[in-house]
Amino acid sequence: MATMKKKPIHTDILCVGAGIASLSTALALLRTLKARGVTPLPRVTVIEKGRNVGSHVLSGAVIDPSGFQGLLTDEEVAKMPVEARVTREAFHMLFSQTRAVQIPWVPPMMQAHGYPVGSLTKLTQYFAQLCEKEGAEIYTGFAAVGLIENSAGRVIGVRIGDKGVGGDGKPKDNFTAGEDIYAKAVVLGEGACGILTDKLIARKGLQGRRPQSYALGIKEVIEVPADEARAGEIAHTFGFPSDWSTYGGGFVYHVSPTQVMICFAYALDYARAEADPHALFRKFKAHPAMAEHIKGGKSVAYGAKVIPEGGYYSAPGVVADGALIVGDGAGLVDTLRIKGIHIAIQSGRAAAETLAACWAGNDFTLEALKPYGDRLKETEGWKQLRRVKNVRAPFSTNLLLGVMSAGCA
Repeated sequence: MATMKKKPIHTDILCVGAGIASLSTALALLRTLKARGVTPLPRVTVIEKGRNVGSHVLSGAVIDPSGFQGLLTDEEVAKMPVEARVTREAFHMLFSQTRAVQIPWVPPMMQAHGYPVGSLTKLTQYFAQLCEKEGAEIYTGFAAVGLIENSAGRVIGVRIGDKGVGGDGKPKDNFTAGEDIYAKAVVLGEGACGILTDKLIARKGLQGRRPQSYALGIKEVIEVPADEARAGEIAHTFGFPSDWSTYGGGFVYHVSPTQVMICFAYALDYARAEADPHALFRKFKAHPAMAEHIKGGKSVAYGAKVIPEGGYYSAPGVVADGALIVGDGAGLVDTLRIKGIHIAIQSGRAAAETLAACWAGNDFTLEALKPYGDRLKETEGWKQLRRVKNVRAPFSTNLLLGVMSAGCA
């Protein structure tokens, strides 16, 4: 059986991963060039390893709407697939499997009254539709497995993995050779621990001042009996079932009258080797303070993802020769506010502004790409990361000390 590689594919801008950050890059780039009257427009290609856009996104999200400013029109914001806005919010400290205390205030930076709350999967699909209307090409089921570099070390494309390979590494009857996709610039929006992003950071020495740290976020979508009054209600927790030396917490979001998103996040720097985050999640759901939100419901989706929570000092360099890093891959998550969507969008816009200048000037050299890093640091999201740059450290000493520090931020 022949295993010859297919002919290479050529595009102008290649975005790896159809998440919010990549899609924001594609959307902002095309809209920026059209607004400036630049012709011809670049061929913008987005590849996604999942079967569908959003199939690797499982999360209820309270969305800081500041990210939409300058990217979406008021009409587009109004049409977003969001069924509720935050109407009530609470902050709980869970002390044991039965005891809990509701903190009489919500820390100022965590307050989200009026913010949209909904499915990030649906929001991602909505962004994909907007991108395609602007002319971007989105292809699903394509998993990038490696970066392609020229002899000078410049990133010039990505390699797509072969399909139809058996467990023994040999081609099966349905074998399909992967493609090589070449581009003038590659935008890496794979999310946390992305294969290509991690390789690029290691190879080009882009590590932040501190090593990146991660939490495992375990999420479940629960269908509950309809209750219009609870749509938009949210609650955040710290404490049980985490031990007092491990950063951990959870949330529950009523994203619609019939759907609740519940999540437990557990820092992966935990010291207890026997800790089982999925077992802790079950304990979390069983706590009376959480169980009452999902009473009478049934699970319709379950998943987990890695969350970069190292913050400001762990953010890597975001520019290499031929490549830009956007979103979670760049560690752009405000773990105090538990928000990263608006920062991901802002990083995409900053990347798009840089790429627009590169396209207009027909210059994609490293020097032409470097302004992305400066533009990112000018965004409100980056400034938020800087304001809370020291909040994560106290959690490494004691959970209660960390919560007190967060409450004063």
